[in-house]
Amino acid sequence: MMFRVLHVIPVGLSLFFSTAASQAGVAEDLVFLHIDAIGGQAAVDDLKAMRKEGHKEFGERRIPITIWGAVPNHIRIETRLNEETALIQGYDGTEAWQVRVRDGRVQEETMTGEERRQFISDAWFWGPLSDRGTRGIELDYRGVTTINESRGFLIEVMCEDAKACAILIAHDTYQVTAKQSEQVIRGRLVPVLHQYSEFRPVLGVWLPHRIEMTQEDHHPIVTVLDTIVPNPDLPLGIFEKPEIE
Repeated sequence: MMFRVLHVIPVGLSLFFSTAASQAGVAEDLVFLHIDAIGGQAAVDDLKAMRKEGHKEFGERRIPITIWGAVPNHIRIETRLNEETALIQGYDGTEAWQVRVRDGRVQEETMTGEERRQFISDAWFWGPLSDRGTRGIELDYRGVTTINESRGFLIEVMCEDAKACAILIAHDTYQVTAKQSEQVIRGRLVPVLHQYSEFRPVLGVWLPHRIEMTQEDHHPIVTVLDTIVPNPDLPLGIFEKPEIE
């Protein structure tokens, strides 16, 4: 299933913003509108950690998943592959790691340099538009576009003169509804599309509870979040790599 990008309109927000504004300035204004739309800066600042419970859907198959996250960029993803085996990935702010737990035994799994970079980039608690000063990224407004029938304003996220991803902010709700990126999968650089939907409030912040990921013409992988617990008690060392046996 290929995703479609249609008719980017360079003039974009001329009806909404000053024509003298720079593209970066338009992008910053859109980020401000996005934060206001999802609940406001105060509500965003109050949400410092989350525990997400749900499952991934691969066709008829459902795989349980638990995600722990904390500001600014700590994350742990536990994917239950079957009754005996789980894949656990994490980033503690310093080290990105991946292990497989089988019958209670912890075995380290290799992450390539590119996989590690991608995982760290995706670990930011508030996504690719956040912590711009800390991360040294730049935003560039790229116009109005439609991605798989979702119309909005496209913002390109640049890191060290290279495009990291492109974010679509919906023209009516100002929610982030899509992210385009390229990832190395099985040794190949392939386009990846994430689409976000089913927004519900969590401690006053509207967050997506359904994420659909499409790689080239493969069937989509859907993540459905049944619950999101705000500011949970974080178990000691939850983001650190487990001891390898």
